[in-house]
Amino acid sequence: LGNICIATITSNTTEILKSSTEIIGTGLQFSDSNKALGGVTYDASNRCFYVAKEADPMAVYRVSGMPSNVHVDTVFDAEEVFAGKCDDLSDLWYDSETGHLFVLSDESKRVVECTLDGQVVDTLSVPGAQPEGITLSNDRRALYLTGEPNQFARLQLQPVSSVGPEGTSVVVPISLSWPWTNTVSVDYVVQSTNATAGADFEPVTGRVTFVAGATTANVEIVILEDTDTEGDESIALVLTNAESAVVGRDDRYLLDIAANTSLTLVVRSAFGGALPPVGTNFLNAGTWVSCAVTNSPLFAGQQATQYTCTGWAGSGSTPSEGAGTTTPSYLVVANSQIHLNWPTNVHLIFATSGSGTVDRTTGWYRLASAVTAQAQPAAYHDFGEWSGDVAGLVTTSPVIDFTAAQPRALTASFAERLATNGTPHWWLASFYGVSTNFDALALSDSDGDFAAAWSEFLAGTRPTDPASFLGITRIAADAGAMLLQWPSATGRVYSLYRSTGMANGWGPDAVTSGIPAAPSSTNVLILPETNRAAWYRVRAYWPARE
Repeated sequence: LGNICIATITSNTTEILKSSTEIIGTGLQFSDSNKALGGVTYDASNRCFYVAKEADPMAVYRVSGMPSNVHVDTVFDAEEVFAGKCDDLSDLWYDSETGHLFVLSDESKRVVECTLDGQVVDTLSVPGAQPEGITLSNDRRALYLTGEPNQFARLQLQPVSSVGPEGTSVVVPISLSWPWTNTVSVDYVVQSTNATAGADFEPVTGRVTFVAGATTANVEIVILEDTDTEGDESIALVLTNAESAVVGRDDRYLLDIAANTSLTLVVRSAFGGALPPVGTNFLNAGTWVSCAVTNSPLFAGQQATQYTCTGWAGSGSTPSEGAGTTTPSYLVVANSQIHLNWPTNVHLIFATSGSGTVDRTTGWYRLASAVTAQAQPAAYHDFGEWSGDVAGLVTTSPVIDFTAAQPRALTASFAERLATNGTPHWWLASFYGVSTNFDALALSDSDGDFAAAWSEFLAGTRPTDPASFLGITRIAADAGAMLLQWPSATGRVYSLYRSTGMANGWGPDAVTSGIPAAPSSTNVLILPETNRAAWYRVRAYWPARE
């Protein structure tokens, strides 16, 4: 299961016997023959084989040092490289021109082109019930597949091309195999195949940049009109020097310059995804067509910026304007154009700290639009300030104005109005109603329980109810210990003090402290003391208010 057999095949070969082959032992051992080595290809320049292990786990090995000093090593982590693309590996083929591997998966029915360091260049879905073998022709333009049962297929690989008449321009889409989270760029040059630069076309060089998340960018080729009598001509757009990506096999776009009596529909879309595709489309007069965008919206920068197709502008037979991502069907009777609009939106977050509201909601806002947000404090509260992404903004007014030039997260803070000893106005108003002298209310003891309203706020009791106060409500001996009980309030922490006599006063240190409020609203504490009488008192603290 871990051997490579080399056989000589001629036009007269009718059978291959293992005994007549050269066998190279790899030393690889597998317990399941159905998941062992499934494909092999040879790299003549480096005098090594690449072999594929089918599954559990998928693997690609390099076998070198033949015939006497065989060495086997792993080329890359196949499980990681082919994750989400291949469920198994059936065969592979090495391209000596590019140094790439073409890997076939029969379960996924897909061919993956990758570099020897494990970078995926492109993928292709292939036909067949169970494709098991792959190779390419010498010119690399035909891909051959064999499969079960008794299947053979040839896929002809042609450069992407189109035809354009003189005096027009063609927008060529440049595509990424997968969306990237960072910026990707590639150089291009428009050059002649058999046309005359400057007379038949504008020779240009440049660089295409893909924003994060986009998979399509555009290059415009200008075809010049002349009066010469000439046959068909062609030019090529060639890609080189990719940054943060690898130029795939389709590194050129061929454009034939020829007489064409068809009508043109030029589609422009800043982020691609258009049907009919971006560029010049040739249609017979009288064709019904509907244009649409299929990839809106797009996001960039941790989804802080959004690109959304909101409508279009048209000329010729295309409706002059419209909203949405799809045009109604229309009849093409003249050369036409459509420009799909992709405005940019930025994400704005509005939040509050404290009691109050903001009249703006978190969401997407059009780039460069004017935004006004107003903070409204709750009753008995005051606006504090705006915080967050506030660079360049006035933060001290409850009304904040700015231009949506970037994503922002803004928080409006609100503060309670406080009476004597930090007693909130809203709390006093909930018991006493509206007042012009909350300080006096905070110091009052309207229920006669010897506790001022401000202390009842801290204790979590009701200042207008004489039966609501902080105090020990039960003290008793319990199983050789002392049991004490008092009412508690959420968020408070309690300390217990003890005195052997009122004349002796209360000591500075608590018997025990840091007692949290009980969920049942009644705290029970058991002390290991029963043999002497004492006075006890409990004090409440509200850490959130200190």
